[in-house]
Amino acid sequence: MVIICPTHASSRQIPDAVTAHRFACKYIGSGKIPALKGYLIVDEIFFCSLHIWNLLAQIKLHTQLKIIIVGDEKQFLCPS
Repeated sequence: MVIICPTHASSRQIPDAVTAHRFACKYIGSGKIPALKGYLIVDEIFFCSLHIWNLLAQIKLHTQLKIIIVGDEKQFLCPS
């Protein structure tokens, strides 16, 4: 199970969580998407940029990950 968050502050609140950008750079930026399995939990999805949503879609297309998104569209919106 992998947990990603849009900001460093939120990723520090959840044990073993990483930022969405770090996760995307590790798996997409290298140009090689490994055969990930299990669950990917995305916290505060509405705070993530469209770029991150696109990278998550690419990961979903090329892996067997099940993506669980968590967020409240009335709480945090993406700053960009």
